[in-house]
Amino acid sequence: MKNLGRFIRRIYRICSVYSQKAIKNYSLSTSEMEALRIITHHEGISQQGLADHMSIDKAAVTRLVASLEDKGYIHRISDENDRRLKRLYPTESGRLIKTELRATEHEFYEWIFSEISDEDMEVFARVMEMAFEKAVAGRRSGFGELNDNIGR
Repeated sequence: MKNLGRFIRRIYRICSVYSQKAIKNYSLSTSEMEALRIITHHEGISQQGLADHMSIDKAAVTRLVASLEDKGYIHRISDENDRRLKRLYPTESGRLIKTELRATEHEFYEWIFSEISDEDMEVFARVMEMAFEKAVAGRRSGFGELNDNIGR
């Protein structure tokens, strides 16, 4: 395997740099962009749910949420059944940023894959979907067997 993880991380970082240029007027960090992306995709998500999605601790998600709320991109609403629980929703400004971000990322990925054949892209998409499904299942199960390999 030609160190695919390194390539995936590097492409993601380069895409983030490109995306940052496109939304520079919004003063968002990469973490804030990711949080806003999750909140707009999962409207009403709890702060704990956001922390789980981002694999960060409660203190970090609290800072992110406070920053996004101060900037006017999200708002928190108390859960109807449990007033201690805060649900996160994007504002119209937050939705607009998500739309711009999605279009920018789409443009970037169209560009980097433009010279790859349709057949190769179909195989690549299938493999990436399988890898994604395994990663999600692993996260949901607490990474079971993978935990045994940590520290080796």
